[in-house]
Amino acid sequence: ADGVATITVRRTGGSNGEVSVDFATDDWVKPRQATWIKRHTDLLYPTDNDTPATAGEDYTAQAGTLTFADGETEKTITIDLTDDAWFEGGEAFALKLTNATGGAELGSRSSLKVHIDSDDAKQAGEFVWGAASYVVTEGTPSVNVTIQRLGGGNVEAAVHLYDTGAGNGWSTASAWAGSDYAYLPWEVVFAAGEMSKTISIPIVDDGSTERDEVFSIQLYSPSNDATIGALATTQVTIQDNDSAIEFAQSNYVVNESTGVMQIKIRRIGSTAGTATVDLNINSGGATAGQDFIKPPSPTVTFADGEFEKLVDIAIVDDVFAEGDESFYLSLSNATGAKLGTYLWGGGKILASD
Repeated sequence: ADGVATITVRRTGGSNGEVSVDFATDDWVKPRQATWIKRHTDLLYPTDNDTPATAGEDYTAQAGTLTFADGETEKTITIDLTDDAWFEGGEAFALKLTNATGGAELGSRSSLKVHIDSDDAKQAGEFVWGAASYVVTEGTPSVNVTIQRLGGGNVEAAVHLYDTGAGNGWSTASAWAGSDYAYLPWEVVFAAGEMSKTISIPIVDDGSTERDEVFSIQLYSPSNDATIGALATTQVTIQDNDSAIEFAQSNYVVNESTGVMQIKIRRIGSTAGTATVDLNINSGGATAGQDFIKPPSPTVTFADGEFEKLVDIAIVDDVFAEGDESFYLSLSNATGAKLGTYLWGGGKILASD
């Protein structure tokens, strides 16, 4: 609840006649402190830890005139104080007397400091991420990540950020500041009462076909007695917006008696939308129609979201005694995607006769 400060003004050295004096609140100026050095001992005079109070936020500014009637020796000034929710420590403002009339003079204590003692406990809170993970497409200008402050925040506090690549080396690659996304701020400062901060991280669209890339951001080293909560690390996945089609492996080997050879074709990068590619199978030592049968259509179609296709090539198990035979594989005419790196391959049929 809001409070009041009551200050008594005394008339000393006589009370005859009517006198008056003006009063007004004013900003308090923190005095400079001095360090006195004595031989063998350093003596530091007590430091005034109060901070200047703000009129309109911490107290209600006042000004007026006190009139003492004949024989009257005391008057009081009442100043309203504002009870806010912030932990501010001790604060202070000044009260000054001026312009004494009726033959009165100002005494030695015509200016004083009014101390406001804080009744709020310090609550710096704990910092956590707003989510365990965030996803953004590479063509998007930026991704927004959120830091939350839980459990109180009536003081200013800061938290630091550490980011690093976090790809698993198989399905995702590591993203790195400067090449895949912009450098992050080293420190994020929360003002008193601020419980959430959103950081916008610009994303770099490099135009390369690649796996999705991942980086992690860790919260550490909070200030002003704040702590780090359980969700201290978040991961950001940058989904590639480029797509390419290629062989998953270059060479395939089966025994003639197996009956089928499976060719694995993959789509890397983005899998959004449909895409097609032609699989070309050309005779080498093995002859189409005699040693293997081509699929009915050379076109391989990837549905929206599909990243891998298996194409069956029928192998003919003939009765002739012959050596191992081979044929050639290639990819061409991609639509909805680019051609990738691995576009040539071969199939080898091991003789079973």
